[in-house]
Amino acid sequence: MTRFFYLNTFITLFAAGINLLSAQNGIPQPTHSVYHIADNSGDSLLPASETFYYFSNGLVTEQKHISIYNGIETLSGRTYNTYNTNGRLIESLYKKYDQATNQYTIKEKSIYVYDAQGHRTFYATLQYDAPTNSWDTTVTTATNYTPTGKISDNDFKYFPFGAQGFYGDKYTNTYDAQDRLATSHWQNAVLSVYKNSNFETYFYQNNEDKPYYLESQKWNSATNNWDMATTRINFTYSPLTTHSVSEFLNSSGNWLPSTRTTNIRNTNDQAVSYLRENWNVAAADWRPFLGYEYTYNADKSVNDYKVF
Repeated sequence: MTRFFYLNTFITLFAAGINLLSAQNGIPQPTHSVYHIADNSGDSLLPASETFYYFSNGLVTEQKHISIYNGIETLSGRTYNTYNTNGRLIESLYKKYDQATNQYTIKEKSIYVYDAQGHRTFYATLQYDAPTNSWDTTVTTATNYTPTGKISDNDFKYFPFGAQGFYGDKYTNTYDAQDRLATSHWQNAVLSVYKNSNFETYFYQNNEDKPYYLESQKWNSATNNWDMATTRINFTYSPLTTHSVSEFLNSSGNWLPSTRTTNIRNTNDQAVSYLRENWNVAAADWRPFLGYEYTYNADKSVNDYKVF
């Protein structure tokens, strides 16, 4: 269970990273990738999955997925991508390979919708129901943008099988006179009913375009109002590094550390590493929780990606 949980997490993070980086103009995309995973800390990294990418007009139109367990390779499925005339992905169809029948069967698909400026406004994943020859929506994300191309609101919904309604998160942003993020209003949905969750306020120094401080308030359903801020994040920056330290207000009225993150980018503005650490109260020190690292080839393409 641990192996496959982390494998899915790793593949999701890797795919997100590859999509982000390959979107940069002039950077080659991978033709073959191999995922390695260790079951436990200190174990050797072993091959767990590999993917072959097939191109047409510079776009990935097909992917072949292979699972690897105990050194044995097994064909698991294929993904077929469709693009619009602007070269933007509009559908990704996954077919699982059936070893017994030597056939591919449709399992799921993702669809993407964009506005005239190329911003993605809608995303959905759907599971195929063979007995009824129909599609069941499992996840949707709807996004709206300001005239300057920044996110004004985002609505994520998850539809569990058999559930009456959806679960999800929704946030609405406001911006100041300098078009900097000013507030984020978060709501959570349970069985299709939205309730206030958090209200975040960003603070800036002088004319800086990056916040140095953020405070978060929780919704109090008893008073029908926002409580005083009980969480805050402090940001510091250097040319290629961003640090953040999260703190919470305890019952004694003292601010105590909880998490800190370090993001590093290279001079090409590509992600190099990310590290999240949690504060250990007993030992009074920081303990690594999650991180990743990229290395690149001379042509700026991804060479290696590690999650730990």
